[in-house]
Amino acid sequence: MVMINVSGLDVNFPFTPYECQKVYMEHVVQALQMGSNALLESPTGTGKTLCLLCAVLAWRESFVSSLSKSDRGDRACQSLSSGLEHTSGQQGGSSLATIKSVAEAEDMIATRTGPRIIYTSRTHSQLTQVVRELKRTKYRTKMTVLGSRSQLCIHPEVSKAPTGAQNAMCSQYVANHKCMHKNELDSRKDELVQKVMKTPVDIEDLVRIAGIRGACPYYLARNARESSDLILMPYNYVVDSATRDRLDIDWNKDIVIFDEAHNLDSVCMEARSFDLTSHHREACLREIQRIESEADRIPFGPGTGEQSQVNTELLRTFLQALEGRVKDLEIKAGTYFSGMGDSILRIFDQSSVATGKEKSVLSEVEAARQYLLNDSSLGQYAPGLTALAEALATVSDLKPEILREEFRVCVCIEPEKNDPGTLRQHFQSYNQRGNRTLSLWCMNPAISMNSILRKGVRSILMTSGTLAPLDGTEKEMGIPFQVKLENSHVIGEGQALMTCVPRGPRGVFLNSSYKNRDSEDYLAELGSSIMNFAQVVPEGILVFFSSYNILGKSVALWQRRAIGEKESLYERLNRRKPIVLEPRDSSSFNAALELHQSNVRDKGGSILFAVCRGKTSEGLDFSDSLARCVIVVGIPYPTLNDPKVSLKRDYLERRRGKRAGSEWYVQNAFRAVNQAVGRAIRHRNDYGAILLCDQRFLDEKSRARFSSWLRPHFSAWNSFGVTQRSLVNFFRSADKAPFTLQRKRDLEERETAENKRMRSKCKVEGFFEAIQQQATVRESKDSRAHQGRIKHVQDLLPMIRGELGADKYDSFLSLLREAKRVSALRKTGKGLHHAEVRTCLRELHSLFGSSENGILILNNLLQFIPSNLKDDYRRFVTGFLLSKVSCGNTGVLGLLKATRMSLGEDEYAKFRRQLGELKEIGHDTENHRVREILQGFRETVRGNVPPGQSPSANELLTEWGKYLPSSVRALFGRILDS
Repeated sequence: MVMINVSGLDVNFPFTPYECQKVYMEHVVQALQMGSNALLESPTGTGKTLCLLCAVLAWRESFVSSLSKSDRGDRACQSLSSGLEHTSGQQGGSSLATIKSVAEAEDMIATRTGPRIIYTSRTHSQLTQVVRELKRTKYRTKMTVLGSRSQLCIHPEVSKAPTGAQNAMCSQYVANHKCMHKNELDSRKDELVQKVMKTPVDIEDLVRIAGIRGACPYYLARNARESSDLILMPYNYVVDSATRDRLDIDWNKDIVIFDEAHNLDSVCMEARSFDLTSHHREACLREIQRIESEADRIPFGPGTGEQSQVNTELLRTFLQALEGRVKDLEIKAGTYFSGMGDSILRIFDQSSVATGKEKSVLSEVEAARQYLLNDSSLGQYAPGLTALAEALATVSDLKPEILREEFRVCVCIEPEKNDPGTLRQHFQSYNQRGNRTLSLWCMNPAISMNSILRKGVRSILMTSGTLAPLDGTEKEMGIPFQVKLENSHVIGEGQALMTCVPRGPRGVFLNSSYKNRDSEDYLAELGSSIMNFAQVVPEGILVFFSSYNILGKSVALWQRRAIGEKESLYERLNRRKPIVLEPRDSSSFNAALELHQSNVRDKGGSILFAVCRGKTSEGLDFSDSLARCVIVVGIPYPTLNDPKVSLKRDYLERRRGKRAGSEWYVQNAFRAVNQAVGRAIRHRNDYGAILLCDQRFLDEKSRARFSSWLRPHFSAWNSFGVTQRSLVNFFRSADKAPFTLQRKRDLEERETAENKRMRSKCKVEGFFEAIQQQATVRESKDSRAHQGRIKHVQDLLPMIRGELGADKYDSFLSLLREAKRVSALRKTGKGLHHAEVRTCLRELHSLFGSSENGILILNNLLQFIPSNLKDDYRRFVTGFLLSKVSCGNTGVLGLLKATRMSLGEDEYAKFRRQLGELKEIGHDTENHRVREILQGFRETVRGNVPPGQSPSANELLTEWGKYLPSSVRALFGRILDS
């Protein structure tokens, strides 16, 4: 770790940061110190997540230490006195701020140890990357990660239920105390909460840690949030007010981080919008019929004993009237109805939505919905009533003037294939006009962002690789950002080539505009261009089209064979580099991605055809050979006749002027381009080419819309041949450049270290198999003796589980089941060799040998060792345990006791923590933390053992050097000699 000074703050960083990384951290710290909001753009590959974590956690650590109880009273009185004196001479603005900051500090001390950090990103896969970066840092703070039941539930029935039913089923099981996992969690809540908060965990870690113990991961995360200082969650949990309120978090003085925030505006608007389809309205009627078939008076609320009358007649009347109003709207073919947001009140019938009646429609919908969710006899959930309740709640929460200004209503005719058919029996007089979707769309993301600010958060940090232009993003989000940054990249000259390709090899202009994109001449020229590029670009290529429609038309044309041709263009291209198509279905995406990766690895290259705004362009790592070239086909403008796009443009022109709508429209397209081309460069030693296959990119205004780091790399030639030669020269130079050679060395060292770790792991696990095998052999030979030994093993296993921890213990048990095979091989002379046994025993020592419990386990395991391994075991383990050491006692037990006596209780506890952490990460000698632990090891002993004491500090350190994991002994020896 490297300690650096960032704006007066000491920040621990895993390595010496680059200049752009220091600049990024300075802006983060500046925003936090000021209590301001920040808008931070930093290119993909600059390590922005690592920089963000280190800066925020260092600032929080400093902030907490400054609020120590020993001096808070003095500082508060001093600041308050200074503020009051200042007030007497001036108007008091700054003094009020001082008094406010003192009050803030006092409030912070009274409530928590410091401001909580809410770290959000778009998806859980992106949050997993955040956890991976957090593990690289020095900072360890209490943390948890929040997810949905669909991601976290391990109940055998609930986890298999449809997503919409899981919440209802879970609530019912929990309310009736029938969920064994929730019951197990309740019995061990404090223990498990402390366990999950101790180290950085992602969703998979959380499920594994809780699942091994039979506890509920979902409620474990919820319980852990109460005392966590860092909470990870998808950012829709924050911007959606209903979800945010259900989290039951006190947001006051918290720091909210939106990572990968280039899509945050659309998420904010979607959180305040709804689409009520004909399917939803039909489902409502079916659900009402189910209620009526049960009884007039129905139980309400699990275990409450309350009675509630659901007025199904009122609901039926409301739904029929709603359907009539929706179907009565005049909509011509190919068009839609739209209106100001407050027109939803007339469609819903304002008198029915209002709470003036004894029971409003909303309360009746909620009552009916809760009945279906809570009645176990029905075993159903309520998708229709749930959608209707959310729609009514959205409208009821907003004032009419806000609805009018910031929302738009839209009614569209649904495609014929979505016709549910059975609506006809309920709404016969209206069905001839087609089924329709009723939508209310929020046009302003500021509605959600301002609701977060009103919670009293200290700072909001928005960051991404593609936020430019920052002024436009600030206007769109509708809140002030006092700190802004467009950061540079870590790469140097010769690592990126971005060029516009206005013409193809035959001189035909490349232009994917609406008028030209279906032209066969254009599509054929585009295919020939990609074919030529594939011949000179090494390894992987990503090709981004504007839409799936254009991608499909292009591939269809390229697959056609001209008269007399043996191969189509598509077949020739596929022979040159295997082609992979990005699927529309997200469930098939991982398979397509793996195919692209295997093609690059096994066949030397691959072309992945994808679309802008698709999964390929969002946050995936196509480093090194996976994407040596990114080709962008056309400019991905949003579909102009999409009702939501059209209404958004109209809204902006009404609010901000005529050009505002067009500016948003263009900005939206170029943000998608910037996001796609960001796949080309993923780290400081990466390199790649970016080819913009559309003549419209030559426009000066278009160039200005690229991220600032890309603009210096831009070039353009009118001749396709010149473009091709520049591409050849670029890759020829890059292949021999220092950054490429360094990357190769890094990968070789990483592969060597990983192989070494895997070999050591396999050998240790193989030895455990032999131990368990002996118990199995004895069972078959002597059942009476076996009963006594099994009892002993059962007593021993909890000790092993406690010593190894849940993760290693789980692997331990699964590997023991293979013991029979290993034992049989050893008996035939084809099993473990002496050298391999020796390695296993050394690693066994590193797992168990650092605690008194571990030594006891090693001693007790001796009697279960197969006879053909016992000599080796005694020689390398028993001999180790009983060997004389210079501290005047025997074995590690004696060494631990001598160390404890020499250091005292407090320092011995610190020593044991260092030893435990070394046991976890000691196999990874490249980890900077390993060196820090060993150095701390040395300083702890030398700093606390008085001169002249026997054993001396050096004697203790020398003896411990014999028992450290073999992978770090040489490094520890060098540290002792330094």
